[in-house]
Amino acid sequence: MSPSELVMFAPFTNPHGVTLALQPLSTRDEEEEETDEKYTSLPKYKYHSWWILANPIYQFWFLNEYVSFRVFYCIMLACIGVVIFSQDSLLWKVLMYICISIDAIYGISLVILFTSPLRKKKILGLQGQMKLMLEVIETKPILEMKKWDLIASNLNSHLYIMNNWRNNDFFYDGKQCLNLFRFLIQPNIMIQIGVVDLELNNLNKAIEHARKVHTESIDNYWASQHPELF
Repeated sequence: MSPSELVMFAPFTNPHGVTLALQPLSTRDEEEEETDEKYTSLPKYKYHSWWILANPIYQFWFLNEYVSFRVFYCIMLACIGVVIFSQDSLLWKVLMYICISIDAIYGISLVILFTSPLRKKKILGLQGQMKLMLEVIETKPILEMKKWDLIASNLNSHLYIMNNWRNNDFFYDGKQCLNLFRFLIQPNIMIQIGVVDLELNNLNKAIEHARKVHTESIDNYWASQHPELF
């Protein structure tokens, strides 16, 4: 082993003072590089070159994962094309305008449905919700968007690995993840008391714990910033 390789290793000594073997050490630079990669993997960084259109473009590709949304905009484009290039009677164009209006209402309904917190909750599933709660309990992100960005990136990877989503772009950024977390911890809405299912019961406990940790972390933060008020 070369000297440069030995730098990455150190003897591992047990509590009795016996050296057992050479064990690899992870450097701080490697950990920081891995964390930076997680940050930059978020959609808000992928689409940042589009400036103000970054979020709308992300939302379009997010909705594009649903076949019914593809049907909506294909019908819309076809109807618009007919209206523009049709040389037929006025009645035909009126019918096309009616189709466009109906399709637009259908499309707006799809957007509201697919981007709603309840839909995101369903995609997360029990395991995804549990991971989100554990991430909050462990990280205590308070309202720091950088920490929420990291949690969002971890959730994106989890959903992709578990085949709950087709890519790593489920959460646009940490703010979107924070908003969903706030929705999930609302009292008397998402918590189901007295359930028999063990996995759901464990999730309920994790949600309660995460809510408590999050609230206490925020209280402690403001108390440290403005001690004269607390």
